[in-house]
Amino acid sequence: MLFEKDKLTLGQAARLACTNRLLFQHLLASRAIPVHYDVAQFEHDLSTIHKLETA
Repeated sequence: MLFEKDKLTLGQAARLACTNRLLFQHLLASRAIPVHYDVAQFEHDLSTIHKLETA
């Protein structure tokens, strides 16, 4: 609930739940709780992928 209300980050919420981020994301999905992922984060991830492809 704290993650859903944007009071904790994904990492903080995963630690509070005593699990890793990937398992926590699966838990969120099973409860139909969206992961906070905005356009800026998506663009950053795309940039990182492009850099890794050219490295």
